[in-house]
Amino acid sequence: MEVGAWGDARRDRMRSFLFEFTTLLPDLATARQWAQIRSECQRLGRRIAPMDAWIAATAVQYRLPLVTNNVADYETIGDLVLITG
Repeated sequence: MEVGAWGDARRDRMRSFLFEFTTLLPDLATARQWAQIRSECQRLGRRIAPMDAWIAATAVQYRLPLVTNNVADYETIGDLVLITG
């Protein structure tokens, strides 16, 4: 069962919306960056959730800014450019 019981029209609009974005799949370099981020955050006493580390690893790997309202989750990660509103 789908959450929210979206109808076909709404799912089609979502697919169209998502089609405009590029999907970046993790590879070995992403995994290494993820491990480095997790390790460095732990060393600094600032644990990071595994999924947040994947997001950060992808941003660092591709030199992309990370847009977030949760700056505290990412502020200890070097080489990461944060954009917040």
